[in-house]
Amino acid sequence: MKANWRSRKPPSFSPVPRSSHSKIGADDWAYGAEGKSLPPALETKRYGKGTLAYLNRESDVACRNSAMKESLESLLANAAQRTAASPETDLKILVREKDGGEKYLCVCNRNVEKPIETTVTVKGKYGQALDIFAPGWFPVPSQTKGNETVLKIRLDPRDFTMILLKP
Repeated sequence: MKANWRSRKPPSFSPVPRSSHSKIGADDWAYGAEGKSLPPALETKRYGKGTLAYLNRESDVACRNSAMKESLESLLANAAQRTAASPETDLKILVREKDGGEKYLCVCNRNVEKPIETTVTVKGKYGQALDIFAPGWFPVPSQTKGNETVLKIRLDPRDFTMILLKP
């Protein structure tokens, strides 16, 4: 006998109490046909070891409103732990972790006119940093300060590279 999909209840989405939620916008995710109750622009929920962030509008809509942008940035900063950062705003950073503690640090200069010469601070101690896009895997200047590794990065306009960080 086939199960009737219409009679099934949807699974509960929230694995934790409501008190662990953070949100910006209206009171709840209560959608109504009359449009009286609007959902929040962003809500975060603890889920397992991490945090899920739900953006209910296009990000550029939220970022055009200065009050909402500040709240959005604060909420996301609390939900996501940055593993790498740089003072250079034109530098796009992406970190991927491999089994065994190695990390791949991808950096991209989004500026199409000027080169970037800056530092990138990565959480963790890494004894070796290698630019794996350079022939022969060129060593990247780095130093360890406490539980962080600071790398010196130079990229031409629109340039991208990937750095292997070995513990």
